[in-house]
Amino acid sequence: MDISSCPGQDCMVKGVVSPVIYHDDLRITQLDFHDTDTFEYMVLKADSLTIILLCHPPKAFSNFFSQLSELLSLACSMSSPVLLLGDFNIHVDVVFSNTTQLLSVFDCFNLSQHVNFPTHSHGHILDLICTSGVGICSISSSDTGISDHKLIDFHFSLPIHDKSVKTVISYRNCNNVDVTSFCSSIASSNLSDVFDLSSPSLILSNFNSILSDILSVHAPVKTRTVPSTHTSPWFTPDLHILKSSGQRLERLYRKTGLTVHHQAFLEHLKSYKSALHLARSSFVSAMINKASNRPKALFDTVNKLTKPPPNDIQLNSATPF
Repeated sequence: MDISSCPGQDCMVKGVVSPVIYHDDLRITQLDFHDTDTFEYMVLKADSLTIILLCHPPKAFSNFFSQLSELLSLACSMSSPVLLLGDFNIHVDVVFSNTTQLLSVFDCFNLSQHVNFPTHSHGHILDLICTSGVGICSISSSDTGISDHKLIDFHFSLPIHDKSVKTVISYRNCNNVDVTSFCSSIASSNLSDVFDLSSPSLILSNFNSILSDILSVHAPVKTRTVPSTHTSPWFTPDLHILKSSGQRLERLYRKTGLTVHHQAFLEHLKSYKSALHLARSSFVSAMINKASNRPKALFDTVNKLTKPPPNDIQLNSATPF
């Protein structure tokens, strides 16, 4: 992505028009989240990437960190890589209480901050590039002369998911079975005759065969081609249940709009995020511990965890603040 190129479009940032220019072969969608009164922001969905553009005015710290956490909870719940860019107006190169709180929020949402050089004319780091699931390849800055903030140019990488890979699945539409007709078919079958056989294995085989034939009449096996999915190895069945619960809460909140349902959804997001972090950390720790006595295996493990795969797509972004 190169926001210094055309064609593009203007996007509304909570009442402020902010130009975001991108190439027309990218599919960009603006997401509508809740309003905030301590900072301006815009959330964009670019295929598998969630981009957050943020501008935090100086000295506006009342409720800033709680509103930022709420925004990140919603953005990170979409299970996609996150790219957070913006002018935070917090000196992250100096140890202040606000700096500690901001970095703590980033750590809570597994966001890494990559800018390590001054971005302002007074020599402080105010403009940040934070990522989760995104590989940053290089960062540089230049003084354009039109602002007291520098232009930050960086490259990042995203894994390419081959959507052409398909899987054929088989299923039965049991929800549309006429129960009365199904019971009638069982009653008129010779299912009772199988119990006259002497061999238990033969009884079981004939019993299953008759029921299977009846089921195939009322709910025949159908096939469907679907895209292949690649679940993370640390994504446990418990996490799948938590994710489904969160989707139900989100649908309920969007349907009713009630504050109590919104709060329940946000609380669940926090729990789900913590469970994701714990499961991922436990999985990675187990991998490292398993290879701790084998240097080559340990090196390969760390290399896989810290470096993006070779089939990543390289993107370029120039971010003026």
